[in-house]
Amino acid sequence: MKKAIFIIFSFLIISAFSQNNVSSNKNDSTIIQSQLTKKTYFDKDWNEIPKGKHKYYRTLSISEYEYNGQKLYKVKDYYKNGKIQMIGYSSRIDTIDRIGLSTFYNTDGSIYRYNLYEYDTFKDVFPEVKEYVSKIKPCDIPNKTFNVKFYPKKIRYIGYRNSDGKKIGIWRFYKKNGKYVVCNFKNGVQPTVLRLYNKSDQLIKKGYYRPKSH
Repeated sequence: MKKAIFIIFSFLIISAFSQNNVSSNKNDSTIIQSQLTKKTYFDKDWNEIPKGKHKYYRTLSISEYEYNGQKLYKVKDYYKNGKIQMIGYSSRIDTIDRIGLSTFYNTDGSIYRYNLYEYDTFKDVFPEVKEYVSKIKPCDIPNKTFNVKFYPKKIRYIGYRNSDGKKIGIWRFYKKNGKYVVCNFKNGVQPTVLRLYNKSDQLIKKGYYRPKSH
């Protein structure tokens, strides 16, 4: 008799847990669906505000890319007039944690910046940045972000940032005439040696920079 009671009690516990788990899954699914079907509106500083007073708005969808076995969410930000401002990816839907490639656009549709988060994981997934990666030396810092910024139709700078957002490794800073400066940010510290190259990648001169002491 005791054995029968124990079996019934165990069954009730398992049944209750299963119902709670199903209920939790349904709630999670409902939250995800509500996030995927709504637009979120922002002011110029990206603070969430009501529609009408906004400068930007955002939509979310499920992307074709995966991270740690789960699909990433595709984040699309728009200017108020409906033109795309940014396309990026996030592993979360309740808050945006940038991962993979974020592409930023001017109001005329031209690209003004690439940020490739978790570079070592996604470097072969997004071919858009391969051309620019080849222009600088590799960086062995983990959890880094690869950055490219443009003037209109020309590169402005290329380099890596560490997990704290500090510049790290070799960077190229381009002038509008095509010449560029190469410098090395060691451990995120301002470089002391600068090298200027012409458009043919020939060294023009070498200079030194001494940052002000604090």
